[in-house]
Amino acid sequence: GLERDADLLVNQDSKIDPYLKQNPKLAKYIKKVKIPIKTKPYYILFSHKFYQEHQGLVNKIWNELQQIDRAPQFKSLKDKYEAIE
Repeated sequence: GLERDADLLVNQDSKIDPYLKQNPKLAKYIKKVKIPIKTKPYYILFSHKFYQEHQGLVNKIWNELQQIDRAPQFKSLKDKYEAIE
């Protein structure tokens, strides 16, 4: 558990948030930092049925992700974090 003293803890939000919610006494000693330590490429999958029923929405999502991927600000951040790994 987190009962021992620690200077740093790294964990995924999806794992640490429920733990801190269940342990509010510990939560008051922890400061969350929103800087990603590590990022991973993930995939967005759409079923054939969903695509057939919502082609416009799916295409908007893909187009937006493509624009983000090509944006200079994103490339700068991506290069910065890839250098850490």
